[in-house]
Amino acid sequence: MGNNYVPVLGLKNCALSVGNTGVEGCNIDLSKIEGILLVPKGTIITYLQATTLKTTVEAMLKNDNPLLRAYPMKNFMNIEPMGSDAQIKEGGFGNKYLGKNATVGFKATYLKGAMTLHKQLATFTNMQDLFDFYLMDSEENALHGTEMPTGLKGYDLGMFIAHTPKVGTEETEYSFEFHLSYADEFNKRHDFIKSSDEYQIIQEVNGLRQLKAQVSTPLAAGLVKLKFVSGVTDLYDAYSTNFVASLITAKNVATNNAITVTSLTAVALGKTFNLQLDAADTDYVAVASGGLIEISIGNVTALGAAGIVGMSETKFLITKP
Repeated sequence: MGNNYVPVLGLKNCALSVGNTGVEGCNIDLSKIEGILLVPKGTIITYLQATTLKTTVEAMLKNDNPLLRAYPMKNFMNIEPMGSDAQIKEGGFGNKYLGKNATVGFKATYLKGAMTLHKQLATFTNMQDLFDFYLMDSEENALHGTEMPTGLKGYDLGMFIAHTPKVGTEETEYSFEFHLSYADEFNKRHDFIKSSDEYQIIQEVNGLRQLKAQVSTPLAAGLVKLKFVSGVTDLYDAYSTNFVASLITAKNVATNNAITVTSLTAVALGKTFNLQLDAADTDYVAVASGGLIEISIGNVTALGAAGIVGMSETKFLITKP
């Protein structure tokens, strides 16, 4: 709207608002989109933040709150358009007019990460109300989004689905599909932030690895034996001295009261960890037989400070016998 436009009830602003069509010799082409960066809904990288893009993006990737975190999905083998063309209709006198506008969407296929990554991507299916996204461009080393007065906003995510892998005699195909809510964000307000050569977006924007704890032996007298893994990788050899009791909290699920964690001991035989809860703690005693205890391990900051870098937090339940 123009600066002199004053909203009036029942009137429409029909002032001309179109762009000029001259082009420069240097232009940008979305020819090599190799990833997307999911960000919390409404995220804007401001013009000031764009001057320190690495610091800004790394903080988003490692946010201790999973709901405020950024999630890259990259290493595409291929990306193809999945939107629909605009519907051109014909009136009774043969005149053409625009019916339904075009939609914008994409299907990305990948191989790296295979089934391990697919399991993680599947958790984002139908979670589009929580996220926007940037396109990650390896050719231009840039993030593409939609122009806002204060900076670059992610495209509003209208749909996300991780497709069931196509398993057969050929190489398994892994893919996911994502669509914009509003085509105008792409067609009319596209913009981008180009990174410096020192920060290569496709190579250096990496998601957290998922920490998981497997219970090797049931809880008994406050003691439970655990194995820490990420995907199909046992973490004992790399982090046997890094996992410590101070990273772990426990609580009585029924009362939400904390239970004291006494120790966490690495056991080379079997490459496991003995987690000892204080069996005399009144909040442990209060857990009935068959009751649940929630174990939480770290946040991103605490894990990183302990030398377990690039790993997510995790939590799980154990049953008191």
